[in-house]
Amino acid sequence: MTEHRLGWIIHYQSQAYLHSGHIRDMLVPNPPYLVDGHDGSIHGIPAPDYAAGLWEQDYEQRIKPAHTIEHDPWDDVPFAAELRQALDQDGRIAAIRLLRHRAPTLTMTQAADFVTAVAAGERPSPTLLDQARSPEPHCPRWGYGPSPASPQPP
Repeated sequence: MTEHRLGWIIHYQSQAYLHSGHIRDMLVPNPPYLVDGHDGSIHGIPAPDYAAGLWEQDYEQRIKPAHTIEHDPWDDVPFAAELRQALDQDGRIAAIRLLRHRAPTLTMTQAADFVTAVAAGERPSPTLLDQARSPEPHCPRWGYGPSPASPQPP
């Protein structure tokens, strides 16, 4: 078990392999599991995604929102937490650079307007929000979880 910012990663192997060390006794494949640190839910992590580091962002965008109890009103504002942190630590120019890196479709003026709104505690305009959202990265191997863009059941 390894502590992770999202909870705990559980790795496992057969008892026979642990005693013998022979590859013939290994469980293959043996992808790890994530125990969510917020609600204790358990999620299998596809082995290729774990090895490539693709699972965290997908989990946070597609799986975690379905299990989040508290709703942050800024959840639908792309990069809001990162921008607020950049504003606090490094200032406005750093936040604009960060936003331009994360949402390259925004012009410099649009990025400045977006950051100005976030700095003032206001929501950026719907046009800026749409422009800042990049196509949703999707890892179909999770096989479940609603898309953030899909309507939620009542």
